[in-house]
Amino acid sequence: MLFRSLGGMLAFCADCNEDQDCVDAGTGTACTLDAMSQNAICTSGELGSTCMSDAACADGKCGPVIEIPIPGIIPDLCNECDDSMDCMGGNLCSPVFDLQMFSGQKSCVAPGSVMNDNLCPEGPDGPMVCMSGHCNSATIMGIVEVFICGECDDDGDCEPGQTCMPAEASMNGINGSVCA
Repeated sequence: MLFRSLGGMLAFCADCNEDQDCVDAGTGTACTLDAMSQNAICTSGELGSTCMSDAACADGKCGPVIEIPIPGIIPDLCNECDDSMDCMGGNLCSPVFDLQMFSGQKSCVAPGSVMNDNLCPEGPDGPMVCMSGHCNSATIMGIVEVFICGECDDDGDCEPGQTCMPAEASMNGINGSVCA
């Protein structure tokens, strides 16, 4: 079968083209892009599997890990949570995403458990998930806004004489804000 990704811009032979192909063949529930083999394979909808609907995911939550203003650039993925209301025991919903591998998921994490240079959710939960208490935005290619745990929000968070350098993001990786 032919798998189309990146908004239909890339096409190659694959085991499946959509989730229903896997269900029909009895080989899984999600047609997942496997970056290592560069093939679309059937999975049982584990966290991080690409998906087309909630039915494809074992935890029943198919959606974007990071918001992309151009539909279809990054496929939806199976997530543990959509937002913090889906988490138990005071945990918060936070994204993990590898831009180079187009993989990741939203997972429930303990407050204060996400280290610097890792993604955090937009909004009031962002600083709460970060060990540092600081979650700042950065933009990839001027299009995709992501939020990253870092050392500071402004110069006042740094030692005297230091400046808070903003968070940075590119297709090569992310870096949180730092005092320098």
